[in-house]
Amino acid sequence: MFVKTLQLQLSKIKDNKMVLLLLIILSAVLIWLGNKQEPGRGQNNVTQAVAYLFAMWFCSYCIDLITTMKRVKGEFTVRKPLLESVIATLCSLLGTFFLVLRFSGKVQWEKVPNITRLSIAAGIFLFVFPIALAIIMLLMKYRPRDLGIRLQGFVPGIAVLAITAVTSYFAAPGRFTLQIVLKEGGGIAGALFIGFVTAALSEEFFRMVLQTRFVALFRNTGAGWMVASLIWALMHGPKWYGESKNISDTLLSCLRIVPLGLMWGYLTHRTRSILPSILCHGMNIWGLQNF
Repeated sequence: MFVKTLQLQLSKIKDNKMVLLLLIILSAVLIWLGNKQEPGRGQNNVTQAVAYLFAMWFCSYCIDLITTMKRVKGEFTVRKPLLESVIATLCSLLGTFFLVLRFSGKVQWEKVPNITRLSIAAGIFLFVFPIALAIIMLLMKYRPRDLGIRLQGFVPGIAVLAITAVTSYFAAPGRFTLQIVLKEGGGIAGALFIGFVTAALSEEFFRMVLQTRFVALFRNTGAGWMVASLIWALMHGPKWYGESKNISDTLLSCLRIVPLGLMWGYLTHRTRSILPSILCHGMNIWGLQNF
């Protein structure tokens, strides 16, 4: 079974050579970034970068192993690939637009009229979370289970949590972000709300819609998976740019989370459910990707 799973992954690589090339380039950039970020601690950061990339692959291997042993039920329904891809892309663009208005510093948040603030906040609520996309999918007669709300796939999700936690403990013990999460959330209840509702639920639903629509549109699983994860990562850019005011650092930070997004997207793809990836995303307090 272990060899069969490896052969399965090798066959996927042969069918997605362009995606493999992009992954190799991305891996090289992240290892370079690990060495560049803190010259005095370059070896430690390179070790963390390599451990991070290895953990993401090992997670995908375990996802394949478990889902091969116990096949999951159901498929993601996509009725109109082109139309739905356009809708999801427009929602992502609108979400990015409102994030730029809120966080880039182009709009002085404390000085703008209340009606402007309310409009920007409403745009974020509708297109970033993404409420508008969910409403559109429901209006198009998609049922919750068609959109990945299925109680299955938690075993590979738990395996992913264990792998990332153990890897972080040994490769990046100083990056543990629990205290930061608690501080930002104002306590455990706020941290859980931010982790699972504000971040995990909205982002995993959004990426699942993009990923499944692009897969159907491109007729290529690897291409849809990669493009959706890149869009998801870049949508974090406006907030990070607002914090750093450095465009190159912002872009590198976005690239740094792409492997994590790819792994969560792969978990969704293989389990046919967004619930395991919501669990893993909401519990992502290890900071393995932070180097």
